[in-house]
Amino acid sequence: MSIFNTRKQTISFLFAILALIIIIALFAIFFINQGGIGEKKQSTGDTNEKTTNPEENTESEVNYKKADKQLENFYSKNPLTKYLPYYNDHFEIKYYLSGKNKASYKIKLHAYLNDADQFENYKEDYAQYKIEALEWIKSKGVDYKKLDIEWQPEDPKNISIEENSPANVSNCKTCK
Repeated sequence: MSIFNTRKQTISFLFAILALIIIIALFAIFFINQGGIGEKKQSTGDTNEKTTNPEENTESEVNYKKADKQLENFYSKNPLTKYLPYYNDHFEIKYYLSGKNKASYKIKLHAYLNDADQFENYKEDYAQYKIEALEWIKSKGVDYKKLDIEWQPEDPKNISIEENSPANVSNCKTCK
C-alpha cells in the first residue's frame, strides 16, 4: 500500500524533495565561498576592499576627503545653509547655488491676500512674517544684510489696488 493515493501526489512530493536539495546545494556553495565558520576571507586584490592599514588611502577615500573639505568650505562661506531648508507656519527658507561656493536664498512668506478688503491685514502679516524670517536668520549668527535674498510674494509696498484693478473685488458684481 502506497502513502500517496494518486500519481499527482507522488510527482508533487518528488518536486518538493528536488527543490529542497537545490536550496541545500545553493546554501553550501554560498557557505564555501564565504570561507566557512571562523575563517577569514582572503583578499581578492580588489581596490574597493577596505584595508586595515590606515596609511593606505584608496582613491574613493581621497575623493570623500576632498568632497568633505569642499563642503566644509561651502558651509564656512554660507553658514545659513546648514540649517536649510526651514519651514514654519509663517515662512519658509530655501537656498540654491548661484555661483561657485555661493548660495542665494529664497524666502516665501505665508501671507495671503484673498480679497482687496484684507489688503491692510495682508501688509501687516507680510511685514510681521518678514521680521520673523530675518530674526530667525539672525538667531543662527548670520548677518542677513550680506545675503542675496529673493522674497516671495512681492513686497506689498510695490502693489497697488486701484478701484478698477482685478484684485479689487469690492466692485465685482459676480463676486458678491
